Amino acid sequence: MAQDGNVLVIVEVKTKSNDFFGHAIEMITATKRRKLILLAHELQMKHKTDSVRIDIVTIDNAESEPVIKHHKGMIECVF
Repeated sequence: MAQDGNVLVIVEVKTKSNDFFGHAIEMITATKRRKLILLAHELQMKHKTDSVRIDIVTIDNAESEPVIKHHKGMIECVF
């Protein structure tokens, strides 16, 4: 969890050491999305805020150097 100005940010980090089954971003399943949205809703209620965002940070280690990407607002939360 982080804060960006007045926005509460949930950060999911996914790492892949190879690309046999796709890249790290592809590991965010529909089930994981639902869980993150439920978490965002809980945190919204707990922290009494209307501003919650879900970001995904991916780390792909299939190359010689890791590729790190920040996908800001990757999962939309509408409450």
